[in-house]
Amino acid sequence: EKINHYFDSIRDLATEEIKKRPDNKRAWALKGEISMQNKEWDEAIACFRQAVAIDSSYVQAVYDVGICYVSKAEELRDSLEDSRHKLTKSDANRIKVLYQEARDWLVRTAGLDENGQLIEWKKILDQVNKVLGL
Repeated sequence: EKINHYFDSIRDLATEEIKKRPDNKRAWALKGEISMQNKEWDEAIACFRQAVAIDSSYVQAVYDVGICYVSKAEELRDSLEDSRHKLTKSDANRIKVLYQEARDWLVRTAGLDENGQLIEWKKILDQVNKVLGL
């Protein structure tokens, strides 16, 4: 309960800041992080994408978009496997599309942070490549 209240107040602060300064990439990223904590993947992706639109070299936001797509893919896979035990071809394709989207953003992260000095992106990119059979 307390944690939710804390997140809500941070989200409110970020939202207020965005209203005042729509070009504040950090406010967008902060709002995205709160959405990420709440597992609101689409909202988080939209916020991080907005931060990247403001600054295309904002490595953390680029990476976070990728992480949200991975999380969304895993959540979808888990929920579908739970309810049906085996994935249909169309379900598998929906999941694959999310992983491919994640991969695009992780590859972009790698391009911005080649040596992984800012972010540990290599392990997650390797995992995504493995899932996609690359």
